[in-house]
Amino acid sequence: MRHIFLLILLLTNSLLHAQKYGLSLEAGQSFGILSKDLTDAAFPSQTSYTLGSGQSQALSFYIFPDSSNWYFSSGLEWYRGAQTIAAYKQGNDSLSYSSNARTLSSLRLQAQLAYRFDLKYLKLDIRAGVVLPLISNNSEEQYVRDSNAFASTTVDLKNYTSVGFKGGLTISKQLVKGIEFFVNSDIVLLNTQVKSSKVKSYYDSDNRTLETEYPDVAYREIQYRKDPTLVRNNESVLPALFKKNQATDKLTYTQSVCSINLKLGFLFLF
Repeated sequence: MRHIFLLILLLTNSLLHAQKYGLSLEAGQSFGILSKDLTDAAFPSQTSYTLGSGQSQALSFYIFPDSSNWYFSSGLEWYRGAQTIAAYKQGNDSLSYSSNARTLSSLRLQAQLAYRFDLKYLKLDIRAGVVLPLISNNSEEQYVRDSNAFASTTVDLKNYTSVGFKGGLTISKQLVKGIEFFVNSDIVLLNTQVKSSKVKSYYDSDNRTLETEYPDVAYREIQYRKDPTLVRNNESVLPALFKKNQATDKLTYTQSVCSINLKLGFLFLF
């Protein structure tokens, strides 16, 4: 990650004497791709999922070097993911089922290098760069129901730091001097590994509470490890060493946040 920030700083420093600068505002829709199975579901999953579907808005700063078709842009993107069914299992009758739904929202840093082609009436840009989630809110809703009862659990998830690829095409047209309207079509290839989970709320048809259903820390909290040798406090792996007053250890797993995006925006040059 440090190398990415250094690259951004070096690019910015090398372009300080640019002829033009720009500021863009854009918004649009994201369509999730490259779905994965939820390997940590409490029941066998009958579906796969991606957290890449949702809406986003972005604010970006541009640097256009003098006498060059190359330019650099960097900015912040606020992504609001739609709720997605991550796992689902049908019960023995039409009223019985178990489901796991997830939502991801995040503030991302994006930085891209682009090349601009000047067409007759339009401009075509080819872009490639990186996307880095800075702040994320990843939540999970577990719901179990049969013909006689139901139970609902809400879980907060934390993810390890991740870096993804972002690239695509931009078509723009000048409206008036210093203002361009553009259409962006791009792809984001981003996966996140889950770092921890914690049960935040619980309720059911029998009016049981979080404290009664999850009395011990080990059943409320999970620490997901990248290294298998660190999976120690686990009732199934090392039952003799299991401690109920500590978070359970498990191996981490990957969530897909990959998407194809379509956005509209305005670029202001100065």
